[in-house]
Amino acid sequence: MEIQTKIENWVSDYENKGTNELRQFRLILSRTIQAIDLKLDSIDKTKKIDVRSGRCPHCKSRHTKGYGLKPPRFYCLDCHHAFVKERAPLYYRKRNRLKILDLIVAIHATDKSIPEIISELKISLQTYYKWKSEVIQVFPQLEEKFNLRGKKPGKL
Repeated sequence: MEIQTKIENWVSDYENKGTNELRQFRLILSRTIQAIDLKLDSIDKTKKIDVRSGRCPHCKSRHTKGYGLKPPRFYCLDCHHAFVKERAPLYYRKRNRLKILDLIVAIHATDKSIPEIISELKISLQTYYKWKSEVIQVFPQLEEKFNLRGKKPGKL
């Protein structure tokens, strides 16, 4: 509790500061977190905890252990979430996997505008932009085609 109150006091002190001070504070915090991660890694190596599992996607902690064989899963000892290290980022926890493929085909092969694609796939505008960012992470070559959507040919 003592550490938590100190951190809360530091954060409240920096709330009224300017942009440069906040950036310096963020840099100090990130370096501190990296130092803590290194210290925890060295402790985990002495306790023989598997640090090869990588970081938890939920809390970014490296304090994880093996949690199954098929598929190889891991368990975060800090936030208590189970996760798969090598997951497909485009399809992870998606209900409409085929619609994502339809979106990629519509962007790559047709010249349809955003409203036409949305009505054809029956998805919301928010879903379109969310999927757009995920598709660009996997297929960066489609970014230009995504950016051309919605612009009239004469108004480029």
